Amino acid sequence: MCLEHEPALMAMLQAAGFVLYESLESIAPESLYGIYTLSVLEHIENYREILSSLHDCIRPGGQLYIYVPAFQSLFSAMVQKVGHVRRYLLTKLVGKYQKATSKVMAGGYVDILGFLASLAYRMLGTGDGTLNGNTVRLYDRYVFPMSRMLDTLTSHYFGKNVWVHARRPDTNPLATASTPASDMPNEYR
Repeated sequence: MCLEHEPALMAMLQAAGFVLYESLESIAPESLYGIYTLSVLEHIENYREILSSLHDCIRPGGQLYIYVPAFQSLFSAMVQKVGHVRRYLLTKLVGKYQKATSKVMAGGYVDILGFLASLAYRMLGTGDGTLNGNTVRLYDRYVFPMSRMLDTLTSHYFGKNVWVHARRPDTNPLATASTPASDMPNEYR
């Protein structure tokens, strides 16, 4: 299942067999075992409301995974060109989501070398938001794998992106597991 409002992407996802929702309001409260949002919240002005709505869609014991760009100091013409309105700090993202009465299980920064590359781009780039395709391919092929290895040492401090894994508390105080495996669809086990 996925949420999408862009008509061309909706058609592509429907053709691939996905169940589509056009808004969070169309999803029944407490109906989902989990939600992930990858590189979405940075495009949304009212992200606090969205976090609250995401929380409402998750069943007690359900989980949420958020992945967004980190550090406002890396905000550049390039990210503005693709519609970003902000970047996040781990502490702020954790604080905002915990206010939605969920427990943050883990979080951290990723892509330390991407942080340095983004900082260099912001300081030395052309200012028009363009990227060199060859440079991006070179980064993806050779630099990013090294960055992933370094992330194990730097994930608590900084990186180009930040992630948070949260869990909505189970309403049953005697429950020891979030959802029995037998109650979960196969794709979530």
